Amino acid sequence: MSGRTTVSDIGERITAITVQFQEFEKYNHERWHKLNNDLQPLVNLPLQIGRDIAKLEGKIEAKIDGRLSAIEVRLSAIEAQRQQVTGAQRITTWIVQTVLAAIAAFAAVRGIGR
Repeated sequence: MSGRTTVSDIGERITAITVQFQEFEKYNHERWHKLNNDLQPLVNLPLQIGRDIAKLEGKIEAKIDGRLSAIEVRLSAIEAQRQQVTGAQRITTWIVQTVLAAIAAFAAVRGIGR
């Protein structure tokens, strides 16, 4: 060959460059598509974290509400028990005072202790 570039050579080079460009375009498109798929979970991560935090807050709040309800029930039971004990103490005091008053009255009538 004489070192001359023919139209045929130029055509072959253009075809080769066109094929390479098309393959690069296809490869590039596939890589971007894969990258997009790979990054999608990261894009949604803040939203997912927000949902998870809200879910945990709800669970914590439900536990606290449940515990508060249980504490309120216990406090009500303790208050009722305290009222019963106070009532029992008053009745006991009244009974003792009544018995002592009756003994004193009986002793006074009989003249005991003079």
